[in-house]
Amino acid sequence: WTDDDVLTTARGTLTPSELSALLALPAESRGNAFRCAWTRKEACVKALGVGLLIEPSSFEVGLTPSASRVLLPVGAGRIIALHVGTLATSEAISAVVSVAHAPREAVHAMWRESVATRD
Repeated sequence: WTDDDVLTTARGTLTPSELSALLALPAESRGNAFRCAWTRKEACVKALGVGLLIEPSSFEVGLTPSASRVLLPVGAGRIIALHVGTLATSEAISAVVSVAHAPREAVHAMWRESVATRD
C-alpha cells in the first residue's frame, strides 16, 4: 500500500487519537502500524461474534502490538472489556488474540436490545 492508501483507509477505521498517532509516524512506518491496529480491531469484533456491526472507529486498540485492555461499545450505553494481545508478529503477519470478559450470549442480548430500541 502507498502512504495515501494507508491514510485513506485509516481515516475510516481509526479513532481520532489513533489517526493522530499514525500521522505522527514517519510515512514508511505507517503501513505496519495501521495493519497492527486493524488486526487488533478485527480480533475484538470477532471475539464478540458481531463482525463489523461495531464501527471500528468507535473503539481504540492502539498502533502497537502491546497487550492491552480494550473497551467496546455494544449499544444502549453498555461497554464490554476485552483483553487483546499479540501472539506473534512479523512485518507481513500479525496474530492477535482477543478475549471477552462477558459471555457471548450476554453480548448478543445487549445487541438485540440495542437494535430493538433504535426501531
